Amino acid sequence: MLTKRIRRELMEKFHRGFVWTMISITVLGLGVTSLNTYEMIQSFKVKEKQALAALDSNDNNAFDLPQSSSSSRVPRTSLH
Repeated sequence: MLTKRIRRELMEKFHRGFVWTMISITVLGLGVTSLNTYEMIQSFKVKEKQALAALDSNDNNAFDLPQSSSSSRVPRTSLH
């Protein structure tokens, strides 16, 4: 029964190789995911610093709402 033994050994080797391949792909995927998460956190930190700098600057405050004058208001009309 040489062929059964060879077949069993080949299947075991294939199974081991398949398992190691799946483990490697999983580890690689986790690494890429954690790298993307790290880059996303860093970009949020940069945006937060930019927003705080814009709030702190007196002459160019990006979060000030423009003052609306009464002459620029459009009267409401009914839709009837």
